[in-house]
Parts: sequence; structure tokens; C-alpha cells
Amino acid sequence: MVRLFPNYLEMEEEYYERTKVWPIMHIIAMKRSILEEHPWAARNLYNAFLESKRRSIERIMDPAVSRYPVPWLTTYARKMRDRFGDLYPYGIEGTARHGSRWRSTHSSRASPTGSSSRRKFFPKAS
Repeated sequence: MVRLFPNYLEMEEEYYERTKVWPIMHIIAMKRSILEEHPWAARNLYNAFLESKRRSIERIMDPAVSRYPVPWLTTYARKMRDRFGDLYPYGIEGTARHGSRWRSTHSSRASPTGSSSRRKFFPKAS
């Protein structure tokens, strides 16, 4: 894997300062057929990712245990948390500040459905 831009750090920081939205890194998807057969699977997957995130942040913020041989890592992690808040918000509510991006995409007809994010991802719940 290689970075698309050599100055990715500066570009990501500038993008965040301009938009207050952290660049998306990953998306998790589940086949509709799996969800229809096992309706609990999406919630369980979401909960597993939340717990994994909580544990990883707890580990990186703990200065008493050096899990990674990188000087100042805990200090840098705290700086990032204090500057950006939750770097990895999950779910519709967690990423609500991205909403204007969704609406812009829908209104430009880049999205075939033109529907809200909640309706798009949770059609039976809307």
C-alpha cells in the first residue's frame, strides 16, 4: 500500500481545519441477504467495532504501558484527541456532521436514490 499524496498529513489537517470533517478511512458493508437472514448481525458487528475502538484508544492513551516503541506516542495521541475529538465516529449519529456532504451528493444527483443517509442505510427503520 502506498499513499496517494506524499504530503498526506498536511492535506488531512488542512481538510479538517476547513471542513471540520475528518477524512473517511474505511467503510464496513454487509450483504443485504446476510442482514435479512440474521437481523442481529449488523448491531453485533457495530458493537464489536465500538468495543475494539474503545480498547485500542485506551491502550494508546496509557503512558504506563509501552506497547509501541515510539517516543512521545501517548503525548501525540492526546494532542490528536484534544484537537480533533473522536477521530473515528461510528454510525449515523456519530457522523452527523458529514450530513451536509451527503445532502450535497444527493442534490447533485451523484446519488441515485436522493434519500437521506438513515433511509439509505436503514430502510426498514425510516
